[in-house]
Order: sequence, then C-alpha cells, then structure tokens
Amino acid sequence: MKQKIIAITGGTGFIGSHLVQRLAQDGWHIRLLCRRFPIHPLWYNSKFEVVIGDLTDHRALHKLIDNSQVVIHAAGLIKAAQADDFYKINSKFTENIANIVLQRAPSSHFIFMSSLAAREGLSIYGRSKKMAEDCLQNKQLHCSVIRAPAVYGELDREVFPVIKLLKYGFGLAVGNPLARFSLIHAADLSDFICYLSQKKSESFTIYEPHDGKTTGYSWTEFLEELRQTLGKRYFIRINCNRFILRFYDYLQSIRQILTPNFVNILGHGKIDEILHPNWVCDTKSMPNDWHPSLNLNQGLSRTIKGYQMAGWL
Repeated sequence: MKQKIIAITGGTGFIGSHLVQRLAQDGWHIRLLCRRFPIHPLWYNSKFEVVIGDLTDHRALHKLIDNSQVVIHAAGLIKAAQADDFYKINSKFTENIANIVLQRAPSSHFIFMSSLAAREGLSIYGRSKKMAEDCLQNKQLHCSVIRAPAVYGELDREVFPVIKLLKYGFGLAVGNPLARFSLIHAADLSDFICYLSQKKSESFTIYEPHDGKTTGYSWTEFLEELRQTLGKRYFIRINCNRFILRFYDYLQSIRQILTPNFVNILGHGKIDEILHPNWVCDTKSMPNDWHPSLNLNQGLSRTIKGYQMAGWL
C-alpha cells in the first residue's frame, strides 16, 4: 500500500519538531521544507524527506506540496522589527501556499497553525494570523485552522525561564493577575494534529485545542502546580504587571534603535495581548471523539524531565 504524503512547513520549530516525531510514529511519508538538512534530538528513528528551500521559494513549495494528501503550514513569525514583516510572512505567505495547494493538491486537507491571539487581534501578530485565516476562509480549500493556546513541552525555550526561576524559589507571574489562560503540551497538540490529518475537512473549521481544563488556569494555579511538580516547599512570587511591562518595553525599544539586529518581542501590541484577561479556549470548538492525554501535572513532569535530560536543569 502506497504511503500517504504529508507536507510540512515549520517542521524544525518547537511545535513542528514534536509533530514530526508523532507523525513518523503513524507511518506517514513526511516531507519537510527546510533551509538545510535538519538534525533534531526528538527525531531519533524518524524518517522524512527534505525539500531544501524556504517560504519565498515557489519551486521548492511546489515540490513540497505536489500530490500530498495533507499540508500542514506551521511556519510563521512571532517577533519582528517591522510590522509589515508579520503581514508578509504570516498572511501573504500563507495565501501563497494556499494557492499552490489549490494548484498541486486541490483535494488535500490544509491544516493552518494559527494562534489564539487571532481571536482578539490585540497585536500585529494576532491580526496577521487573523488576516491569514480570513484569506483561507475565502478559498475553496478543505481547511482546518488550529488556534493554539500557550504550548509547552520538552525543549521549549519560552516556558523554560519560568520553570528555572521557580526552581530557584521565585515564581514569575506576567501580565494581568486576574487573567485566565489555557495550556496544552506539545505532545497533545501534535496528537490532535495527527487526529485531524486522518480526517477530511469539508469546510473551513476553527479548533481551539487545550489540555482538558475547560476553565483554564490563573497564574496562581499554574505556579502552585509547578511548585508541587518541582518539589519546592515555597516560593517568592514576582508580579510583572503592566507598569513593569511598559517600562521594559521602553528600554527594549531603545535597545532596538541602538542595536540593528535586536528585536523587541514586546513591541507591536504584544503587551496588550499579554494583559488581556481571557485566553481560555472555546471547548465547543473541539470534536467529541478527541481527548488530551496529559493534564498539567503530567505535562509539567514530562517537560521538566526533558529539560533535565537535555542538561538545561
């Protein structure tokens, strides 16, 4: 029986690396778009085909997508010096890929990795993702959109500083102290993408996957769970509120002016996004026959063990 082909952009990123490992277990013929041949610690025994190129290389994109049954577009920009870069990479390049899918694999299932930030559109990043979603909705595609919440897991560099700080007795809470947010481990998110890959989307559908906690978490709940997982008796809480964030943003913007290659990650409305009180996923968006396997305690335990094995903790 001929293997089904799944084409992936962004496969070498944090989420993509977990996804490739999971898809390999399911026996897919995996095609990855990469600038160079990738080597990743999660990909031991994983088999895949590499198409050398990037999102600007139409010839490589045609080769990547040709005759594929599923196309997963996970590549994107999360920080940039110029606002236009978000719209170019997150919106325009998504439209370009969708057009190639319509040419080379019109019956394929197109899965777009968006973000929960697209729901509110408080930052340039969020608005660029929403613009990409709107573009896909207007095309004759079998399309699924995944609005991921905060994703954590082994080898993640975004949550790692919070975990490392608490190991030393300091619990960092960023943004609105009353905010609630959803979480999902990268393994569960990858499992959900695999689940969708086996389905045929007949229309444009948006999903907001999470770890099963329908009410999400507060910073107090998250830090307490992390304290227990790390085996700490207590910690000193540090609240990074709006005033600290605004001041830090001001310092970073000056640094960006003085250092051409430096990018202020808090720029372009990111602080408004961080301060938003509700980043809880819509449970009604999810299918009834898929369920996450890792709760927060299990996910944090697995993540911390991964950091330890990698020598990070």
